Amino acid sequence: MIGVAGCGRMGGPMLDALRDGGTDAIGFDVVDKGAAHITTNVMAFAPRLSTLISVVRDADQTDALLFDQQKQIGSAPTQPRLVL
Repeated sequence: MIGVAGCGRMGGPMLDALRDGGTDAIGFDVVDKGAAHITTNVMAFAPRLSTLISVVRDADQTDALLFDQQKQIGSAPTQPRLVL
């Protein structure tokens, strides 16, 4: 499954395009988007991924996603491919 982290102005439409094209994709964002396919819970997101596409704003948010607050690295049973 493909995961898109950062479902704002750029990431949200990217996730929608993947899903509209038939790709099995889910989203993660720190802000609740009110969509069933986008979660704020990294433990509901990380374990399902084969590929992670990061569309976060900057280096600080990338560090938060991968290593700090969300700890994406280490949260998945098998490490997904990263697209930054």
